[in-house]
Amino acid sequence: MQRFLQSLSNFAYQRNYQSDMGTVGEGGWCEGPDHAALYSLYRPSPPEALIARIVTYVGDGVRVNDEVETVALDVGCGPGQSTLPLADHFDRVIGIDVSKSQIEAANRIAYKRSNVSFKLVDAGQFPVDDESCDLVLAVQACHWFDLNGFYRETKRALKTNGTVAIAGYTLPKIEFMDRPELSELLMEPYLKVYSETANSWRPERKLVDNEYADFHFPFAHSVYVRGAEALKNYSCDTVTTLDGVRGYLKSWSGFRTHFRERGGSAAGEARLDQMVEEYDWIRCPKMARNCGATRQELVSASLVLRVPYFFRMGRKQDQF
Repeated sequence: MQRFLQSLSNFAYQRNYQSDMGTVGEGGWCEGPDHAALYSLYRPSPPEALIARIVTYVGDGVRVNDEVETVALDVGCGPGQSTLPLADHFDRVIGIDVSKSQIEAANRIAYKRSNVSFKLVDAGQFPVDDESCDLVLAVQACHWFDLNGFYRETKRALKTNGTVAIAGYTLPKIEFMDRPELSELLMEPYLKVYSETANSWRPERKLVDNEYADFHFPFAHSVYVRGAEALKNYSCDTVTTLDGVRGYLKSWSGFRTHFRERGGSAAGEARLDQMVEEYDWIRCPKMARNCGATRQELVSASLVLRVPYFFRMGRKQDQF
């Protein structure tokens, strides 16, 4: 609890803010070690502002007691991007996933924090005691769940007034740091790639694009942040290059599915690289006409990948 109280004092400046589980993962497409590696390299981590908002909300609901251990459970944790940031704020943090390769990737970084552990689970019961958790978190995962099962297990696992937070992120905005006038041109081929692979995404992806607006969320004191507020206040900004954006594209489950359906793994990877080249923004005629830069200058240019996070939070109460 001392760790949690200290973290609340660090977030004091944010007090003006409002105060049977289904399959975790992406339908088997997260199972390969290559995909897990892409997730680790290119998927964003939740911004500090989001973690601060969640921790502050948790602190507003729990009863302060130095002798009680604080526990956070990250459901559908993947390689741990949303799990490790909780380590400074809770005595114990547990990340769970049904994907063996994702948990193996997570365990390779678990040594960084002694109070963090990762567990491979079957779709079903959370591996925690009744009323033991202060926070149940799911980031970019809830759209794959049997929501009723997830809510049922969340109710069982949370302490009274404990917090459930479900979050996700929509398509990133891409900006040239030194040439902002080129950013719109950069987005055109990027969005075209997403559009042309749309039929290969599972239907659940639409829930993310809609920012979980259609979700039933049966928890008290509910908070919902999306759209412009999410982009302005809860974005993860990563400085990268064109190659980094290409790697991010390759981590999309729908992108990979699109090619695996067209010739198997090896052929799919080759076609995936070919498609990226076909839509390579440095070959976009409009950009070539307007940028006045060489290919090498564009390849090495610094870009910002701005990923907006939407989220819902609520509390378990006795009448839930």
